[in-house]
Amino acid sequence: MAATLLSGVAFGAALAASGVHQPPVILGQFKLANWDMLETFLTATASSTLLISAFHAANLVKLSPRCYSTLGLFAHYDGNIIGGALLGAGMALARSCPGTVLAQVGAGLPSGLPALAGALGGGLVFTSLVRPWLRTACKLAPAKEPSRTVHEALGINRYVAAAAFEVVLAAAVAGLTLLPSVSRGGFVPASPVVGGLLIGLAQLVSLLLRHSAIGVSTAYEEAGDLVRWPFYSPKSERPKATSVIFAGGLVGGAWLLSHVLPALFQVSTTTPMLATVPVWHSVLGGFLMVLGARIAGGCTSGHGITGISLLSVSSFVTIGSALGVGVLTAKIFL
Repeated sequence: MAATLLSGVAFGAALAASGVHQPPVILGQFKLANWDMLETFLTATASSTLLISAFHAANLVKLSPRCYSTLGLFAHYDGNIIGGALLGAGMALARSCPGTVLAQVGAGLPSGLPALAGALGGGLVFTSLVRPWLRTACKLAPAKEPSRTVHEALGINRYVAAAAFEVVLAAAVAGLTLLPSVSRGGFVPASPVVGGLLIGLAQLVSLLLRHSAIGVSTAYEEAGDLVRWPFYSPKSERPKATSVIFAGGLVGGAWLLSHVLPALFQVSTTTPMLATVPVWHSVLGGFLMVLGARIAGGCTSGHGITGISLLSVSSFVTIGSALGVGVLTAKIFL
């Protein structure tokens, strides 16, 4: 329990220090006006890929690639596409994601609590209504299951693929530094590269302390199960709460940093993109992003950082859908 809590604290502090929990940074990314979020994300993924590959090679951890998620509609990965689309739309509306909403709450951002309320509602609806319809392609017969990872699909060595991926990520981060970005206003907590490395450090803490990688959206599913548990059969065991503990640590990490280093959270209210997030945007966005994340089997941390670091095809599909729909939502409606 202590290891899980401390891992959450490290991740929450890293998100807050990087600044990617700030609504204008997220909205600016989806409007293709500020590239800090993507640069931070790619740097975090690069450092996470290096760490996970090293831990795997040393037999310190054995992490399985992310499974495909399917609703049985049109493909093995239709759940990843549909869930990713809902995740992206929700992120654009709430200016948040299942992980950063917890950092927003910890840092005291006004949009945090409404988005969290919507997110918890999304977790409850998922556990009550959607989960029974969802299947995982990992439970298919081996002959019917597509390759779970990029290197398996290409027929190349895992570490060769990881090394090539690191080169691609490094080139992408270098390219993003050359793109003009609209200022987020106020004090910039850390450069995107430093912020990404801090998130990678949080991944290291999680790997060392609990031999597991970071991921947040399962916490909302566990919360939904805990809410429904009193209505189960009296003989039912209490649902797991491991991810809820991790999420609590995440809130605590952001709160702690906001009090230890308050200058990190001083921003200018004159910057247009810092306009208050409408409450209904926060609630609806929180609901959609968690419902989508659970349909897809992960969010921007579970799929985006950990899953992509494992070269999981389902994670590339999910995050690609989320980014694409998030941009469309921001461009059309915001």
